Amino acid sequence: SASNNRIRWLSKHDLPRSLTALDLRANPLSGIKPGAINNMPRLRKLVLSDARSLSELPSLDGCGALEILRVDRASLSKVPFNLCKTCPRLKSLELKSNKLRIVPELSGCRELRVLDLAGNLITSLHGAPFHGLGQLHDLLLSHNDIQEIPRTAFSGAGKLQVLDLEGNKIHKIDADAFADFAQLEDLNLGNNIFPQLPATGLHRLLHLKTFNNPKLREFPPPETFPRIQTLVLSYAYHCCSFLPLLTLTHRNKAPPLQEAVLFPSDNEFDMSLWNNSLTDIWPQLHNLSKKFGPQINELWDSFGSDFTYPGNLPAYVEEYFEEENVAPTRNFAPDILPGTH
Repeated sequence: SASNNRIRWLSKHDLPRSLTALDLRANPLSGIKPGAINNMPRLRKLVLSDARSLSELPSLDGCGALEILRVDRASLSKVPFNLCKTCPRLKSLELKSNKLRIVPELSGCRELRVLDLAGNLITSLHGAPFHGLGQLHDLLLSHNDIQEIPRTAFSGAGKLQVLDLEGNKIHKIDADAFADFAQLEDLNLGNNIFPQLPATGLHRLLHLKTFNNPKLREFPPPETFPRIQTLVLSYAYHCCSFLPLLTLTHRNKAPPLQEAVLFPSDNEFDMSLWNNSLTDIWPQLHNLSKKFGPQINELWDSFGSDFTYPGNLPAYVEEYFEEENVAPTRNFAPDILPGTH
């Protein structure tokens, strides 16, 4: 790792070609010269975070093993069109807090699982921008300038599990915008201004957020979300129809413990096992001979297997020896009682 240094430029011969991970976060990088990160066949992770002056993604030719690419909080305005051809094994791409105005062309990244485009300047999701991303499960698009969710917005990303659209300017969502989702579990639509939430494709949701949306006055009924666990909604009255489900869930909970009592017959119960170990009653007896000397052993020898422990058996064996160790005391009547003189 070369993070948190003062590296401003990377040249062709600055880095070894055998690297498997390269972390250059928090450096004042202004540019990366051609060939600086080329021909690294073992490189799997590249982090260029907080490179505020970095406006162009470097060439990654010869880095075909790259799986994790993180270039967040930089000044990127575009992504090379051949990124997925150069890095076909890419699984995680984090480009949050840049200056991207459109969704990059990523249809060739067939193994992509996580795509973070939050905090950019993206305005449109038209034209099926996620087509070909059949393995994508986390898509983060929060804090952009998206205004509409068309029917084909998420076409090709049917395995999506987490979708974050918080903090955009969404005023319209097509009735079938979520229809292709079969596994979506977490949907965040908070801080937007759409008046209707389409329910198609949301039947597997576990977590739903629609907070801070003054125009969403009507909300889908509870049967729309049969698996829902958490709701963060715009208006308190949206929760009312879900309250009976909460009560029903508590009523259906099975008791935590069930008791079973067994009464064995005389033939099934071995009395020789009863009182077979004095340490079952006083577990602290182990090695007490060091404390009390040989008299403790004489005490144990006097107990036979047929001995029945009395009901007033002391809780601690030390109580047997208190009389020897404590000096006798006397009660003295006071010569003068309070208030007699």
